[in-house]
Parts: sequence; C-alpha cells; structure tokens
Amino acid sequence: MSNDLPLVSIVVASYNNAKYLEECLESAANQTYINIEIIIADDCSTDNSREIIEKFIVKYPNKKIVPVLHEKNIGACANLNIAILNYATGDFVKVIDSDDYLSLDAVEVLSKELCQNPNRPAFVYAKSLVFVNDLNHKKSISHTSLEKEVLSFKGLYFRNYISACTVMFRRSVFVEVGGYDNGIYIGDYYLWLRMAAKYQFSFVDKVVGFYNASNDNSISKNYEKMLAANIQIRLLIYQQNKAYISVQDLYRSILVSFGGFFVNTFYQTCTFSKLDAFKILIHNYREILTYNKKSFVNCCTRFFINDKLKKIIKKIIK
Repeated sequence: MSNDLPLVSIVVASYNNAKYLEECLESAANQTYINIEIIIADDCSTDNSREIIEKFIVKYPNKKIVPVLHEKNIGACANLNIAILNYATGDFVKVIDSDDYLSLDAVEVLSKELCQNPNRPAFVYAKSLVFVNDLNHKKSISHTSLEKEVLSFKGLYFRNYISACTVMFRRSVFVEVGGYDNGIYIGDYYLWLRMAAKYQFSFVDKVVGFYNASNDNSISKNYEKMLAANIQIRLLIYQQNKAYISVQDLYRSILVSFGGFFVNTFYQTCTFSKLDAFKILIHNYREILTYNKKSFVNCCTRFFINDKLKKIIKKIIK
C-alpha cells in the first residue's frame, strides 16, 4: 500500500458511547489502507469517552490522530461539520459513529471504488451487518442489512436504503453541497440526497460496516422524530428539485414513510397514539396529503382495524 494513494479522513463521531468506543477506534486504526488520518469528534461526552480517546492517542503515536473535543454539546450534525470542514484534510471522508465499527478493509474497498469508477461517484456505500451485545457483552451478528437498490436519485428519494456506517464520500462534494444541515434530525440521509441530486453514487457488494442495534441512545430509536424528519426531508428535496421530483412523487414518498410508521408499529414506542399521530400528520401536511384524497384515505385506513377509527379518519381528511 502506497502513501501516493488519496488521503482518507476517518471521522469518528463520539458521544457517550464509551463501552463501544474502543472497538470503533481500533477498527479505524488497523485499516489495511495506510494513508489515513483519524479525526475523533467528541460532542462533550459525560461518560469516560475522553479517557478512552486519550489512551488511544498514546497507543498509536505514529498515526495521525486529531482529537476535536467540544466543551459543550452542539449536536451530531454540527459536531461532524466542524470535524470535516475544519480538521479533515483527506480527499475522501469516512464517517463512523462511535457505537459502530468497520471491517479492516473498509477504507481500502470504498476508496478503490471512488478512485476507479469512471463515473466519479460523489459517494459510495456497501453492505453492513447488524450486531447486538447481550448482558454478558457477547456479540452476535444478526443479519445483513440494506443491500443494493436502484442507484438513482429518485430511488433513494423514495426509500433510504443506505446504511450510514458503510458510506464514504468526496470531501469536495461535501463542501459544495454545504455539509450536514444542523436543523435536520436525519442529517446523513439529507446529505446523501443533496449529493445524489447532482452526482452519481455507487455500491460495493461487500460488508464493510457493523451497525450496533443494541444501543438505546441511537437516534434511529426515536421513531417519532424519525418519521417527522423523513417527511421534512422529502418536502425539502421536492422543493429543491421540482424539475426531477413531481408532486405525485412527493405524495407517494410520504405515504411510504407514513405507511411504514404504522406497519412496523413504530407508533407504539412514541408519546402519542396512532390516531394522534395521524391527526398531527394531517394538520401539518394537509395540502400534500390531500393531493389525491380518496387514494390517501384508502391507503391510511388499511392500518386501522377499528371501523370507528376509519370513520374518524375519513372525517378528518374532508
């Protein structure tokens, strides 16, 4: 492996994941791809993450490791923006959350695709495996997640099929589109869509990342905010790309998000009931969801077994 290859910045997003952090950092330090720098962006962790970071730096004195340690919590997107825009110097950027970890050849596999693909994709993603740590801290790998889908902007718009722990992107494109949006709960999905609206992206049929499904602090566990963010992102992307995304596309994509919310019974973990969730959605997005009123009613009422609730819904939508 030669240092003539592009520099890759591995950016570790750290926040209160001390029990997983060491494994994440070790996976970054022991990559088969040599020309890397490791940026550790800690968003004011209150556990012993800082201690682990300090020991890690001492353990690898010959590696370029840059700690970015915030003294107040600024949020996930702001934390990453500062790390990438102000500290990362690589041509390519690989972000990894501190509760996940990488295969040892992840950087080699992903950077090779960015270098050799003649279409010069803005970013590349691959397969991931989901793991769970039980009470005895024994790891079990459960299944492969999010394999290849249609590699198109519109396909990604309808469904987020990309596993965040597998993505590598060009820093130049990240800068061009403005980085992560600090006001978006699912910052990575919104970033990928803005990149995909301008450039191609690609897929590598190989497992390069391991996603932690046992961490209760993960943002993906807040289903209420996830649903709201998915709808918000689809509205924003529609407004920015009306030449490519029709109102029918917007309508369909929101139905997919809304339908998945109930089909997977995510609402049961939220602070409001199924009917309350429906009322909130109608109140906020009435103009879009009533684009085809009859179709919308038919779609949504399938998720409500009780006939009384179906009548209430039909009354709300009028």
